[in-house]
Amino acid sequence: IQFYISALEIYEKLTNAAGTPKQYYYYSVCCLMLGDCYFENHQSNEAIQYYQMMHETVSNWSLTSESLEFQRLCAVSYTKTGDILLRQRNATSALEKYEQALNIFKHISKQSESLNAQLDLSSCYEQIGGLYDACGLYDDSLENYKECYALRKRLYDENPSNNTHRVLGLVCGHLGDVYKKKEQLDDSLL
Repeated sequence: IQFYISALEIYEKLTNAAGTPKQYYYYSVCCLMLGDCYFENHQSNEAIQYYQMMHETVSNWSLTSESLEFQRLCAVSYTKTGDILLRQRNATSALEKYEQALNIFKHISKQSESLNAQLDLSSCYEQIGGLYDACGLYDDSLENYKECYALRKRLYDENPSNNTHRVLGLVCGHLGDVYKKKEQLDDSLL
C-alpha cells in the first residue's frame, strides 16, 4: 500500500503542475489500485475514499472524453464500489453503482467491439444478476444473467479459442441456480 501511496503523491505533484492526460490516467490508476488494496483488506471506507478520489479526478478534468480507458476506469470503480456496498448489505446503493457502471460499459462496447469491452459489459450484467438473486428477485436476476449469457455465447461462437468458455460456463451455472430456486428446472435447459 505504501508504494501506491508514494506513487500517488508523485502523480499528484505532477498533475497539480498542469499535468497531461497520461499523468492523470496514472494518478487515477493509483487511486483505483489503492482502493483495491483496501477492498481486499476489508477496509471498505478507505477503498471507497480512493475510488471517489479517482472519480473526482476524472470528473474535475473532464477526462472521460479523453479516452475509453478513462471511462473504463470509472466503470470499474463504480463496480467495485457496488461490491463494497453489497458486502455492507446496502443492495439499493450497490445497484445504483452497478447501473452507473453498466451505462458506461454499454457506451464503451458500442465504441469498441474488443473482447475486453464485451467481457466487461457481460460481467456487469452478471453482477447485477447476482445482486437480484441475493435479494430474491429471481425474474430480474434471470433477465440480467440472460443478457450476460447472450453476450458470452456470441463471443464464444465468434471465436471458441478466446477462452470465453470458462465464463460462459459460470453464467450457465448461475442461470441453473436461479431456475432451481424458482422451481422451474425444465426452463433451465438451454
